[in-house]
Amino acid sequence: MILADCAYWLYLQAYFEALENFELSKIEVTITAYIPSNNILTQENIYRFAKHKNNLLKQIRGVLKHELY
Repeated sequence: MILADCAYWLYLQAYFEALENFELSKIEVTITAYIPSNNILTQENIYRFAKHKNNLLKQIRGVLKHELY
């Protein structure tokens, strides 16, 4: 069931990474992404996104260190 008065989300990086033989450099103009109807944006999902973002930033910080001496 698709609701008219709600927002849907799609984690684009994971979506395109999961596509077989997908190469961004081969996209000429546009591409269509299909959002599952059960990907309804909720407060709980927003908290999950924030936690995921923080985990990614920790990983990046572990690899990239720009320290001034």
